[in-house]
Amino acid sequence: MGKTQVTEKDRPVLERLESIVKDAGHAGIGTTALSKASIIPSERIRSLFRNYFSQVGKKADASSKSGIPADIWVYKPTGEDSKAA
Repeated sequence: MGKTQVTEKDRPVLERLESIVKDAGHAGIGTTALSKASIIPSERIRSLFRNYFSQVGKKADASSKSGIPADIWVYKPTGEDSKAA
C-alpha cells in the first residue's frame, strides 16, 4: 500500500508526532521515545508514518543494543522550513 493524504481524523496526531520529531533535532528519535513523549502507541506511530505522506522519514539505528536495527524517525525539512530559519 502506498502513502496517501492524511485524513482529517489523523491530521492532528500526525502533526503532533512531526513536531516532536522536529524538536528532537537531526539525530532523530526512536519509536519508543516518541511513544513516551506523545503517549501514542508504537504501532500507531509506525502506521501513521508508513501510511501517510509526512515530513518524517525512517532510518535504521544499526547500533541498537538488541542486535535488531531500531527505527529512528528523522524530520525532513521543507523549503518553507529553511526560509523560516
